[in-house]
Amino acid sequence: MDSRDLRQDANRQRFSRLSLHGTGVRSAVACSAIILRLALPILVFPVLATGCQKPAQQVAATSSPLEDLGRLPGLKRSNHPGLKEELARIEEESGTPEQLTVPLPPAEENLAAVFIDLFPKERVQFLVAQTADWLRLMPDQLKDEDRKTAEELIKSFQPQRTTLRAGLLRPKCVFPIHFTAGFGADLGFVDQWTLAIQLEGLATNIALTRGNLKAAVDSWSVAFRLCGGLARTRHPQLRWQAAYLRRQALDWLQSVVSHPEISRDDLGKLAETLQKELAIWPADADTWIGARALGMHAYELVRIGRLYDVLTEREINHLRQSYDLESLVRIAQDNVDRDELYYLTEMREVIRLSQKLYYQRLDELEKLQGTWENKARDDETIVACRILLPEVSIGQKTQAEDLANVLAWSVALRTAREEKVDRDLVNPLTGSPFIIEVQDDIFYVSGIGTDLGRHGAIEVPRRPPPKTTAPQSPIK
Repeated sequence: MDSRDLRQDANRQRFSRLSLHGTGVRSAVACSAIILRLALPILVFPVLATGCQKPAQQVAATSSPLEDLGRLPGLKRSNHPGLKEELARIEEESGTPEQLTVPLPPAEENLAAVFIDLFPKERVQFLVAQTADWLRLMPDQLKDEDRKTAEELIKSFQPQRTTLRAGLLRPKCVFPIHFTAGFGADLGFVDQWTLAIQLEGLATNIALTRGNLKAAVDSWSVAFRLCGGLARTRHPQLRWQAAYLRRQALDWLQSVVSHPEISRDDLGKLAETLQKELAIWPADADTWIGARALGMHAYELVRIGRLYDVLTEREINHLRQSYDLESLVRIAQDNVDRDELYYLTEMREVIRLSQKLYYQRLDELEKLQGTWENKARDDETIVACRILLPEVSIGQKTQAEDLANVLAWSVALRTAREEKVDRDLVNPLTGSPFIIEVQDDIFYVSGIGTDLGRHGAIEVPRRPPPKTTAPQSPIK
């Protein structure tokens, strides 16, 4: 099991363990991956009802003990001067769990509202798994019976696909996320969102087998835009889920552009879709502001003696090697102020570094990671250095790989159209320019720093602009 598997396993267990005084949280994450190159995730939660007729929707109020902790009562009662100063700074940045739990816009203006029961809840988990299996194959590799079943599935959900396309015209996309519930927040809409993306990916592949490039380009563009909607949230799990799904969508894109009848106009439409997403790409720092809010909620659990609600089985087993588990809760409580101050101070630095390009921040991030590893056995930083901060490194890389993949594809599509492209464009992941080569009228873009593309390179056929005939002089 590599670091990505371990990280996803930690996230799954952290969500599934949260239950406070028997109320509020029945959430469970049953998924095998959230980030790149892993099996497709299936997030299973109850779906929040948001209503459609109110002039402005509020994220539903709750008096559950878990939500009450999101108001940070323990932190606010602390007399530690450093914590008071850090809390004031975070409040000034609007970064507390309460401040990140934002009001919802009216449903008719909000794309996210479309996904409330868009698909039948009792079938979503199965359908996400089934479409994921089909999408692991190339379009022409589906068995006849699977292709027929897939076509029938797409046809049966045509009303939902029509609703979705209308929803994409709405000006806002705000998710009903309760940061005040910490790792126990209800993220049930992600099931619906994931299925919508995978259905469009499946529709893309089916259209390719039929030679219907127009339909394939349309379906792929819808899927890619949905990935962007999911990415533009401050919740780290959603941001990394979006990166995983977007990585899959770029594999489908390779199939689209490899169709022998792909035209210059088709490449232009695809490039425009990518460029629009790049123009509104979410800031990396936003993800870590959201992650910090989840961490602050975790410390509230520690304060009331519920450390085990934020530990995974793997973390418990590791801690068991250094601590008597009966005394671990007390140790964490005794040191909670110093532990949380260290965490918030380090996250302030992570957020600051996140404003730089990844390759420019990497050295400093690695130094921070080394410090966290050295302090991992200190009683004063158990929660920070053994539970929360270890996620920073892989999360940062996930964001950087996501951006590098999309930029590389943008370069490839524009180059294939023989548009003017800055060949010295720096890859934000590696700090070096992308490598552009051409052979037999195929452009290859490599130097991405990820496993994107066939044999490490994107392949797009050359589609130059039509040649213009010079006007002839009039006959005299």
